[in-house]
Amino acid sequence: MGAGKSSFINSIEFAYKGERSQPTRSTGDITGGDTMPRSCLHLTPNIHLFDNRGMKDFDLSYVDRFMNEISDKKEEEGSSDATRRLLDEEIIDCAVFVYKHSDSIKKEAAVKFLSEFATKLQENTGYPPMLVITHADSLSTEDKRDLKESFTTHCDEVWFFENCTKSIEKKKKSVEFLKFLKTALHRCDASRRDVAIVNIERQKKNRKPPKSVF
Repeated sequence: MGAGKSSFINSIEFAYKGERSQPTRSTGDITGGDTMPRSCLHLTPNIHLFDNRGMKDFDLSYVDRFMNEISDKKEEEGSSDATRRLLDEEIIDCAVFVYKHSDSIKKEAAVKFLSEFATKLQENTGYPPMLVITHADSLSTEDKRDLKESFTTHCDEVWFFENCTKSIEKKKKSVEFLKFLKTALHRCDASRRDVAIVNIERQKKNRKPPKSVF
């Protein structure tokens, strides 16, 4: 909660479309956790960005809850409408862990959580999560180096972004968000790429040689 998930998604949309369809929450907004339903931003008809419910802390019980959503398992009967999957037909192709650093104690808890989450995610999808560290403008070079070393073991992509609520209009910042989107889309496509290659090779093998015309 408060890591900047919604602002981050809004910034991706602005970088891609030049406008936001959803307002950015003001600083200090404490809504979230179990009381906030998941929302979905349709960037294109085929690219959907899910804004998941925030966590109050890094309790490992959240791991199974998120894995159920990623693996397309419905939550237990009796859950309120706000805690059910938003769209039953949607499967998460690329999981992104959004983190705002504050102190070493929080970092240790986050690393432990990400380690557990990444292990289960990789077992399920074959890929670890991507990591976005927000409010990077408040981090020193040493902080960034330490965070990257701490988290890299559990994810293969670590991205630093400044506070996304302001100045996204700058070209350089927009380009960085688009680079992130491109990387995430490659991740979504990775599981299908091998199948595509096999199909292409099969087509080449079965293709009849052209007839010679004299």
